[in-house]
Amino acid sequence: MNISFQTSLFIVVLLALSAFAAAVIMYRYTVPPVSPGRKRLLMLLRGTALAAILLAMCEPLLQFVSHAVEPPVIAVAVDASLSMTQNDKNVSRDVLTREILNSNAVHSLSAKAAIQWWKFSVAASRTSPDSILFNGAATNITQALTTIVQNPAPNLQGILLLTDGNYNLGSNPLYTAEKLRVPLFIIGIGDTVEQKDVSISKLIANSVAYVETSLPVEGALKVTGIGKTTLTVSLFEENDLLASKSIETSASDDITEYPFQFSYTPESAGTKKLRVTVSSVSGELTEKNNSRSVMIKVLKNKLRIVLLAGAPNADVSAVTGTLEEDKNIEAVLFLQKPNGEFQSFPEEKKLQQILPSADCVMLLGFPSQWTTLSTLQFLTETIKNRQLPLLFIASRTLDLSKTRQIESLLPFTIASERIDEQPVFAVPVKTMLYHPLLSLSGNTETVWEKLPPVYYSISTFKAKPEATVLFTVKLQGIPIASPFMLMRSTAGSRTLAITGYGIFRWKLLAAASEETKNFFPQWFAAVTRWLSVRDADKRLRIAPEKEFFAQGEPIDFSAQAYNESFEPVDNADISLTLHSLNNTHNETAITFQSNGTGLYSASAGALPEGDYSFLGISSLDGIAMDSVRGRFTVGEQQLEFTETKMNKPLLIQMAERSGGMFADERHAGEMIQKIHEMKTLLPQEKSSVHEFELWNLSIFLSVIILLFGIEWFLRKRFGML
Repeated sequence: MNISFQTSLFIVVLLALSAFAAAVIMYRYTVPPVSPGRKRLLMLLRGTALAAILLAMCEPLLQFVSHAVEPPVIAVAVDASLSMTQNDKNVSRDVLTREILNSNAVHSLSAKAAIQWWKFSVAASRTSPDSILFNGAATNITQALTTIVQNPAPNLQGILLLTDGNYNLGSNPLYTAEKLRVPLFIIGIGDTVEQKDVSISKLIANSVAYVETSLPVEGALKVTGIGKTTLTVSLFEENDLLASKSIETSASDDITEYPFQFSYTPESAGTKKLRVTVSSVSGELTEKNNSRSVMIKVLKNKLRIVLLAGAPNADVSAVTGTLEEDKNIEAVLFLQKPNGEFQSFPEEKKLQQILPSADCVMLLGFPSQWTTLSTLQFLTETIKNRQLPLLFIASRTLDLSKTRQIESLLPFTIASERIDEQPVFAVPVKTMLYHPLLSLSGNTETVWEKLPPVYYSISTFKAKPEATVLFTVKLQGIPIASPFMLMRSTAGSRTLAITGYGIFRWKLLAAASEETKNFFPQWFAAVTRWLSVRDADKRLRIAPEKEFFAQGEPIDFSAQAYNESFEPVDNADISLTLHSLNNTHNETAITFQSNGTGLYSASAGALPEGDYSFLGISSLDGIAMDSVRGRFTVGEQQLEFTETKMNKPLLIQMAERSGGMFADERHAGEMIQKIHEMKTLLPQEKSSVHEFELWNLSIFLSVIILLFGIEWFLRKRFGML
């Protein structure tokens, strides 16, 4: 304990002596006279109180110093994903992992350092070695390392990582390893050689189809080490076989991909599950990756789209040309003329006749300076009354003052009535990379990075609070948080706005690259399908977190409830009944909890493998509101079995760049022994200082008041008042 002052010790002592001297002078002579003992007591009380007041002016600081010894800590992070259940040379990876965790090397390490146990798959969490289950649906190494470092143990000296290195979620962990302040000691689990295996490595199909309209279903087989043979690839709708084809493999043992394609023609509307399987071969590594499934929403009719263009430009040509290539779409273009009227394509039609029967509206650089207020009023009323989905694309000739007239339809507001054209790159928001409008075949983030620049006005548009921003922009290499593409889903329809223009460059210039040549048709088809999928007039919306869950993964649902005016309802009663399509007698009932603003959530926990349908019902004050049906699948998780060998190069680089070491499971004990011998693996003495500003403490003032109070009480008892 230590007390210090803001003034010199001489002045402090002088003030204290002065306070007691004043008390002596005050009580030298008293009326009536009191005994010397009572006089000294009163002097002490008065002098102490005065001294405390004077010393408070010197700002006394009370310090307490404590010392503690902290042992060294090693965080052990175990990959608990499904890929760790694979067999390598007849030995399962999870068995090898448990042997290492229970080895004498780890036990000896725990005698010198405190062990902090972690497990990770989709996310990381604290655990104990006996409670680790290898059932994670994906592997996110970056998130695991970030979580451990953001929740550091005192005196953390390293992270012992046990994994096969096959991350399939999150960013590249190599970049995270470079930034770590602690070394990574990595034990690679699994074989580094591709083993005998056949898998469906890719399966692509549109998420929306139309009745009696053919839909291509494309994919690829990945074949390793099986030699020359014949494989049968089959397409199923639910459990009904639709088509099969044979694929002849080469005699090579190298990794080879064989593309395949089916044509699927749905016969009825609804949500359909398509499954592609490939025949197994004797001795292959695993059959868990021999099938893959997709969910497709089948609609009844063709989609009628009305396009309104403020002026002819390259974006209008790119959009209309792409729509014309889709046989499931009937598009009518209305081009604004200088007299305020429209010229329609492909034939003469009236906007007032076509718009009321449209399924979707696209505004391309519309409204323009020639657009009349009556046209804008008719457009606004029709879209609102019919709850039509809307796509907005800006242009250089966009009339911003007239755009304000339709702001209620759009997910943005106009911050400035000036267009200042700048060439920019569209940058996807990282948290939205898996949204259907951004997620394309291949590496989504890489594809967007390879697109040419487009045009944008930096300070013209501002996102509304209820809007979701999908893209921002990058100007001359500098990220700018201005909305380039944003969306809004309201009670009846969806709206997507592209506040830049020049997207024709994504179609024409991107065609020069093999990686992006098919980008624009694929992306714009996704935009059109996303807009066309509507839950019109549904006062209850229920959706599972995703359509395919891994076995053991919790099944989470979200819901929205609205009244007859499509206003959010917070006190609705929402229940959901799950029905197993594989077992007609298996049903589960769950209840939703309100999260406010019309949002609800529920979880069914982990379910057995199979296909499930659900029926959700909502009521308010005992009166039925609406119902909704849907489906999902448990157990068809291919993500963890796409890569079958250990990613040794990545793990070695991560260890080197973090200042750590790498070893495979055969040399795990040797590496742990080296950790044991590290010079930094020592206890650390930590000192902590606690300071108290006495003049700011209420107890300090209370003591002064108490001293004066006792003095006053004694003076009264002694007859001095």
